[in-house]
Amino acid sequence: MSEMDNSVHICNSDNLAKFNQSKNKTIKVSQQLQIKPWSLLGQFEFQRDQTGNDFEQFLRTKDGLEFIDKHVLFNPLSELKKLLSVLPKSCPVYVMSGYAVDGHLGKLSRRHNDVDIICWRKNVNTVINSLMKIGYKVRKSFAKDNPKLSILLETDEENPAIEVKIIDEQPNNCFRFHFNIPGQQIFPNKMLGPVQVTLDGIKIPVIRLELLAELTKMGTRNLKQIKKENAKLYKVLGVKISNNKNDRKLINKLMKK
Repeated sequence: MSEMDNSVHICNSDNLAKFNQSKNKTIKVSQQLQIKPWSLLGQFEFQRDQTGNDFEQFLRTKDGLEFIDKHVLFNPLSELKKLLSVLPKSCPVYVMSGYAVDGHLGKLSRRHNDVDIICWRKNVNTVINSLMKIGYKVRKSFAKDNPKLSILLETDEENPAIEVKIIDEQPNNCFRFHFNIPGQQIFPNKMLGPVQVTLDGIKIPVIRLELLAELTKMGTRNLKQIKKENAKLYKVLGVKISNNKNDRKLINKLMKK
């Protein structure tokens, strides 16, 4: 699967080696960041070559693509359901980004590769323990200007399934994000939520539309800054750019209702 446009490439093992050699070369974005645009989603082995060839052809059909969507592609919503089932009621969390947009919309508008969640700092250990209960190891990221200040939790994988942004209480019933991007990062608590919505039969707590709109604006400004400073990195962020545009359009429509 390509991280640049969410497309899927189907081939046999011989062609996979050639594909990786010709198409999936490492892109050096900066001294610190190197990526491969394609990642392996699944591999099936058969005793007979003909069976493997037949299965490859099946995967290229409409039914085959539905099989990939259901059985091969990762479903972050299922992982979110597991997490919500083990979190204590005393530990509120708030779903943000794409799933929050779709929650307000009432249906899935696009494929999602992960879940973005907000939690209060006082509940960080509870969230970590809950993630471990459903089988994940967790890693922390820290603020650039304060190595002791944890600002993000991620499931410990190359492409994290769940990301948890940590927020802190502020005076006057406000809270603070610790994004390393430009823009206002302190918001009133009334913008947080949660709003209870249902997606694919799963009840999830999402942030309010007003906060979604503000965070999407921040993301847009960040992408424009990246485009200005690092054209190569901007090109690599193809999916994030299209998702940002998709979410902005949907939020604007929802805000006008």
